[in-house]
Amino acid sequence: MQGYHREGFGSKITLKVDISKAFDSVRWDFLLATLQAYMIPSTFLKWIKCCVCSPSFSVSINGVTSGYFKGKSGLRQGDPLSPTLFVLCMNVLSLMLNSAARDGSFGYHPGCGDSQLTHLCFADDLLIFL
Repeated sequence: MQGYHREGFGSKITLKVDISKAFDSVRWDFLLATLQAYMIPSTFLKWIKCCVCSPSFSVSINGVTSGYFKGKSGLRQGDPLSPTLFVLCMNVLSLMLNSAARDGSFGYHPGCGDSQLTHLCFADDLLIFL
């Protein structure tokens, strides 16, 4: 971040947030509410719900598999739909940060006021400029 320490801007902070276990942290109720807010047709919502909210898992100890239990949250690693669903959920956070900056909950970084830059998101990483 070349020149970020320049004089004349006053105090400033950059927060780097790495969301650990990003796919595992997505709550299904939040995901479905997000998809509804994006006005995804109900047929697609049902299909997505069937794909995302139906996994069951078993435990294998010394090669012996015992019982099954249903998952309660998270997106599956390797599922081709998971990255898109995660990005849609992260976009909600991005919209919330933009809204907070607009209503004055926190200000734009002094060097980014013209561009109104508050944050950058990439996959499960987030930079917040304060």
